[in-house]
Amino acid sequence: MMIKLRFRSALAILAPLVACGPVFAGTVSFFDGTFNPGNWTVTNIEAGSFSVTQVASGGDPGSYQQVILNPATFNDIAVTSNFTYNPSTQGAIQSVIMSLSTIDLGGPAQGDGLLIGQGSHFWYAGYGSTTSSWQTLSTGNMTASGWTLVASGSVTPDFSSTGGPISFGYLAANTNSFSTAGIDNFSVRVDTIPEPVTLATLGVGVLGTLYTRRRLKRAGG
Repeated sequence: MMIKLRFRSALAILAPLVACGPVFAGTVSFFDGTFNPGNWTVTNIEAGSFSVTQVASGGDPGSYQQVILNPATFNDIAVTSNFTYNPSTQGAIQSVIMSLSTIDLGGPAQGDGLLIGQGSHFWYAGYGSTTSSWQTLSTGNMTASGWTLVASGSVTPDFSSTGGPISFGYLAANTNSFSTAGIDNFSVRVDTIPEPVTLATLGVGVLGTLYTRRRLKRAGG
């Protein structure tokens, strides 16, 4: 009777904890400071001619990615890494933090920004112009509503648990000019929405341990 009473008491204490909701969130990170060509894909959104190549030295530090945009009415390309995150299989996204280093290597300043892609759409954030020395561009802590659609419209990325795969990269753009920029230290951090099941599982485990100890103590006299 005493064992059952104490077990039920423990259950009464842990029940509110099991039901209290999310506690732990996961983090998925990615970094590229090498830029091997096979790991990156270029999508021509609206551009004249362009080139995206790996340069072995002169980065911040080491190798970096060089982006050349040739004159056109408007140059606009999306450069995405091979890193993807799928909310429907890996968990809903709470926020995304991205950053990269940029530098102006010739011609008027090039505009660069952090970019995500999902389905047929691209969004950007942390947009800035290159300067004569390496600088860091960052999105800060971005939820789904904080991103700007590259094309016109009001579509937002789907960070929920039913959302499709998301790619990560950067946007490079200029207007009516030839420009060359360097890209380095590309970083992504995906913070997932906490899962309530984590604490529930912990509660069940604690209850099981308490019950086992009580049975052993009783058996030992």
